[in-house]
Amino acid sequence: MTVLMRSVVGLCLLACLAGATAPAADDGTTVTEGTIRSSATFEFGDGTFKATPVTVKLKIRVEDLALDDQGWRKRGSVRITGEVRDKGEEVLAKVAKTFRIFRLPSDLESEASRFEVLDLPLELQPGAYRLSLRIRDTSGAEAGEPAEGTLSTLLRVPITADVDVPLTPTDLASMKVTMLEPWKRKLSGVMPIEVDVRLLGDDEVTELRLMVDGETVATLSEPPWRTEHDFGPPGGDHVVQAVVLSANGYRGSALFNTSLEPGAAAVAGPGTPAAATITVDFASLRDNDLVSGPTLLEVNVGGVPPDEVARVEYWVDGEQVASVSERPFQAYWDPGARPGAFVVEARAFDLDEHRAVARVSVEAIVTDLVEEVQRVLLNATIRDQLGKLVSDADKEEFKLLEDGEEQEILDLSVETRPIKLAMLLDDSGSMEHDLAQAQAAARRFITRLRPEDQAMVVAFASEVKLLQGFTSDQLRLAHAVDQTRAEGGTAMYDALLFALDRIGEPDNDTRRVIVLFGDGADSASKATIDEVMKKAETRDVMIYTIGFSGGGMRRARMNAMGGMASGPYNSTLNSAHPGESVLRSLSDDTGGRAFLVESAGELSETYDEIAAELRNQYIFVYRPTNGSADGSWREVKIKSRNRGKYEVRTRKGYKARGG
Repeated sequence: MTVLMRSVVGLCLLACLAGATAPAADDGTTVTEGTIRSSATFEFGDGTFKATPVTVKLKIRVEDLALDDQGWRKRGSVRITGEVRDKGEEVLAKVAKTFRIFRLPSDLESEASRFEVLDLPLELQPGAYRLSLRIRDTSGAEAGEPAEGTLSTLLRVPITADVDVPLTPTDLASMKVTMLEPWKRKLSGVMPIEVDVRLLGDDEVTELRLMVDGETVATLSEPPWRTEHDFGPPGGDHVVQAVVLSANGYRGSALFNTSLEPGAAAVAGPGTPAAATITVDFASLRDNDLVSGPTLLEVNVGGVPPDEVARVEYWVDGEQVASVSERPFQAYWDPGARPGAFVVEARAFDLDEHRAVARVSVEAIVTDLVEEVQRVLLNATIRDQLGKLVSDADKEEFKLLEDGEEQEILDLSVETRPIKLAMLLDDSGSMEHDLAQAQAAARRFITRLRPEDQAMVVAFASEVKLLQGFTSDQLRLAHAVDQTRAEGGTAMYDALLFALDRIGEPDNDTRRVIVLFGDGADSASKATIDEVMKKAETRDVMIYTIGFSGGGMRRARMNAMGGMASGPYNSTLNSAHPGESVLRSLSDDTGGRAFLVESAGELSETYDEIAAELRNQYIFVYRPTNGSADGSWREVKIKSRNRGKYEVRTRKGYKARGG
């Protein structure tokens, strides 16, 4: 069950003070100052008694920003910094994030486009805090002092974990419950349970319940708030909980959970040795692997029949991140923006709660700024001599060159990051007789996406139309595909620029992919192919193109490896196709692949082949010997050391951002 709570915490005030921090308001009101008007709401997700996920929804007015006017669109950026403090003024969390903002002329006509909502993720213990934010316009469109704004508000974080007594934000601000005993991780025999309760004003405790593993062991109405309990033999995990009710109607809770730290692998359940032979080992990770962004967690479980595996829990540095009860026991964990070493643990349980444990040590890397991390990630498709996708490649078999100089490959692993995909569909007048089959093929492709993938649907004729923004809802995406209409000219370059802007800056959390269906000819765009290619260089996006000739052209397929035909068709390119060179350039330069088809009936198979590639890609990681982030273009090539054994397709290079 997902718990979603929203708290509206302020309206906008306009002032002319550009201070770094807005003055705090202890009465719970929100204070905003500066020339950038803002407000904030909060959303709270499922959490534990020790941590609640918080999303700050910061809403700013776009008209307060000095966006760069590029003719066909406006572009800008804002930098958000700030901190969260408790009542003792101790800093508990910091915020630092830059957001890109884009607006097309057509967007500015709608009321919704006047605002931009920026998500700031936090994780805090339940309680009351002061959130202070500074909003700075970094668009750079005008000389002089940039526009700034500040926001300060009270942030009350509730407990969103399941408790038998519901809690409210007011409860948490009016009562503090602290577990004094037990404090040791190993509980056995008769041990004390004691809590401390602090209330505001003349309020008093009317009832305090102490529970162990969900069972009430004592109900108290006056201090001392203490009892004793027999925890039995050593070796078991226990949850000790206190639930408090006050005379003024407030509620509070405290929790002590011994399983929040890793336990011994040989013992599981209520102190019972693991008599069963359940085993577990990691399938997706190895010791010293490099990880970045959403990382696949998958294990192999053996030793017991498949239907006797109860669940697999995943823990990172002693905190549980997932619990999976169905094969293939997959989950995703995101190390976030903090580089460093992590211990990832998998705990497999059988039906009798016997447990087996596997652990690996991994290193998280952050690569969204070359000048900070000095590592480059390259998506690649690897095929063997027969043109088949390779599933067991090793980094020692490849040579990676940057500007002609060989680089050390730090890691080669199977690409598992979620896909952020833009589907571009030509619905100009030339598609009138083939539209139904093209729609059916696109809908089929949508079903190949995984639950964690996101896609958007864009149609282009004389104008560019966003039919569906990014979503994982396949029904919405299929409905959007069905909205395409065959009429008008072809604004393909405008559609590509639109998709590149919407797909966003590289963040290493996702693979960015564009699948373009059209004839390669452009008759209505304001943008040029050069503008598209320059934008693509900065987006780390793979572009797959499907060139549709309609009537008499024989089907031909190309790939980025020298334009050679591959696969069962063994056909050659027809250079008479007017958009062939454009489609080839888009795909070759970005590491995608170009296809040419002569009938709509062949589209389903083409989409299937694209989906197969996306499910069978690799990611190369290396640290360039030229570490300067000077904004220059770096040419990249990956070759097989055993000449002819493998053919590798990747983007032709990258820009060393920072210049």
